[in-house]
Amino acid sequence: LLSPKVRIIFLQRKNLLRAEVSGCIAKQTKVWQIFNLDEETKQVYRNLKPVPLKEFADGLEYAKELRDYYEGVIARRPKGTYLQVFYEDFYSGDLAANRAAAKRVFEFLGLDLPDVDELDYHIDPRTSKINTPETYALLPNANEINERFGNDDTGWLFGDDDAGALVETRV
Repeated sequence: LLSPKVRIIFLQRKNLLRAEVSGCIAKQTKVWQIFNLDEETKQVYRNLKPVPLKEFADGLEYAKELRDYYEGVIARRPKGTYLQVFYEDFYSGDLAANRAAAKRVFEFLGLDLPDVDELDYHIDPRTSKINTPETYALLPNANEINERFGNDDTGWLFGDDDAGALVETRV
């Protein structure tokens, strides 16, 4: 990772809390990609079990350690040899902003963008993203996780501006 001849795309999550909860949900549902989400599997979401908080805390701490370690490694690289991008920049509610994030990656690699329809299929949250605050809320202890582990460093499960706001769980 320190060789200046290697170009690196450093993709990470801004919101580690949502990433960890998404992983916990995926372990229970066995759904890792949206095309695995069929009607039968959607019912599994309605029967999610609470996430053990000790296990969750350990996973979140590990995610923070990895983030900090790799940020340190990337910071030592020469400018222009890496591109730091965030998952959330590809899956926002603003499709034009998602395209701009993808364009930065393709330009960094010296590649042409795919056609708009193909690109949009992969970066439009409606066709490519599984978990949302609504699915997080189906986790029985989502509010407890948000209250206990949510902060400005790890992020919040519910809302970007409403630091720690609770949502009502609907099953």
